[in-house]
Amino acid sequence: MGRCASYEVYPGVKPFVELGGDTRQHELQYDRDGSQRDSRALTPKVGSTF
Repeated sequence: MGRCASYEVYPGVKPFVELGGDTRQHELQYDRDGSQRDSRALTPKVGSTF
């Protein structure tokens, strides 16, 4: 999953915002040590191109 938005503020300058997501789900809910290994993540990125 990934979404990106940008807008040209000045000629050649575009700030942007990007949001990515990740889900990991394992076969067993807990491993042999009792740790839960499943995870969900959101990764935001903000910057500018010129």
